[in-house]
Parts: sequence; structure tokens; C-alpha cells
Amino acid sequence: MKITMYAPAKINLFFNILSKQKDSYHTINTVMQSVDIYDILTIEKTANDKIQLKGDLENICKVKDNTAHKAAKAFLKHAKLNFGLTIFCQKKIPVESGLGGESADASAVLLALNKMFFNKFETEKLCKIAKNIGADIPFFINGGCVFAKGIGEKINPIKTKLRFFLVIVKPSFGVSTKKAYKIFDEKKIIFAENCGDFIKKVEKNNLKEVSESLFNCFEGTLNIKEIFDIKNKFKNYKALGSSMSGSGSAVFGIFEDRKTAEFCFLKFRKEYEHVFICKTINFGCRIFKK
Repeated sequence: MKITMYAPAKINLFFNILSKQKDSYHTINTVMQSVDIYDILTIEKTANDKIQLKGDLENICKVKDNTAHKAAKAFLKHAKLNFGLTIFCQKKIPVESGLGGESADASAVLLALNKMFFNKFETEKLCKIAKNIGADIPFFINGGCVFAKGIGEKINPIKTKLRFFLVIVKPSFGVSTKKAYKIFDEKKIIFAENCGDFIKKVEKNNLKEVSESLFNCFEGTLNIKEIFDIKNKFKNYKALGSSMSGSGSAVFGIFEDRKTAEFCFLKFRKEYEHVFICKTINFGCRIFKK
């Protein structure tokens, strides 16, 4: 039996680090939004007892460090099952981009295995398993627009009717999340931006106000010139607003209509390999076919 899943990316409309905890984790406030850029994963049960990664997952990192592999192991452990799996992935979400590709892949694996075994776990239990693999992985199970706090594991859906187009640009370099947090710890810069005020603008469905209030503390912390250059180009290409997503390095611009977004997309395509035009969606990982 095999199941194929769509695993959508996310952007951070707001991201702020509040403090570092004693366990080395960080307390954050963030607003995450699903977008229609997908990795496609096929999970298949095999006769042996190994979990194998195929396709674009093979050379990303060591197998034991891969979140999709961790998700499969965690599910089988909690379900008290013992058999082999092949996980094949066609990646479209760039690595080290701040778009959540690895976490989306892990969520897709959990949901596929749960479906394969007749919804063995309720969503709440599945999210608990996911949280132990990575703090933001539970978000991708339901997706949409959410406010996340704590270390990113406390998720509250935001009621909003906002739908918009985006152009996302990933520079030639990536940013390691671990390294980004290390730089934050060294610089000890605390930003006072209020996530509550931002959420109110999202709930009011005012795209202009939301676009003008985008915030990511990593922009000022990492202080990468090319990120600011890309943001300036977004402004020249008539974006309503732009921001880096997560710890970077991808930068997104918000557009009210597809025509303006397409103009911007074509401009960036002349300079960068990884450029996407997409729109927001109100769901997370979904089954493509069985």
C-alpha cells in the first residue's frame, strides 16, 4: 500500500524572538501562513524492516537527521508497529529557506501513515508526536493562518478571510536555523514589536495594513545585505510589503492581484534560480492519491 501527499510550504508574516530558555530553546511569537508551493511525498509499506529515503531526500542530510525519517520512526514506535517503509520525495520547497520544507515533509509522513492505518491516532495525538520531532511540525497538519507561541508548538488558528498572491525569492545561499539562533544569542537584540497588534490587522482582513506591518526579527539580527536588496526590489516592483520568512534566506512579497505578481516574478527570474509565484491556502498537508 502506498499514499502520496502534498506537503505545502509556509511563510512567517510575523516573527519575533522573546527570550532564550534554559533548555536552549527560544520563546517566540509568530504568525504562519500556508502557501501553495508543495513537496510531493509517496510513502509505501515494504517487506523489509528498513525506512528508506528516496528521491530528493537522499542527499539533503544524514538519514538519522532527516525529519521525514524521524516522523516515520516516531509513528511506528507510538503505534507499536514494526515494518519497513520507502519515502520518496520530489522537493520543490528549497532547503534552508525558512519555508518549512523539512517540517512539512515530516507532517506529510505522519498523516500518510495515520491514513494507512485507518486513522489510528486522533489529530491531537498526532500533533503531540509531531511536536517531539520539531516545534513547528504540528502546524503543517492543519495549516492555514495561525498564531504560534511558546517554542512554536502552541498553535491558535486566526479567523481571517485574507487571500493574496505572493512572489517568493530564495537567494543562492541558505541560512541554517541553528546558526541564526546562535547569532541572535550572541547579539542579544530584543525587538519590541507587538504580535497582538499584528494579529488584529489580520483579523480585520486589511491586506494593506498587514503588508505594511510585516516583521521578522532575524532580518535585523542577521543583517544580510542581499536580503535588504531583495526587499528594495520588491518595493520597486509594486509589492504591498515584503519580509524574510523564518530564519531565511527566502524573501516574499505580497501582491493584491496576480498580474502585478507575475510582473515581479518575471523580473526576479532574470536574477535568481529559485523564484515562485503562489497564493495563500487555508489547509495543511493533503492526500494526493492512494
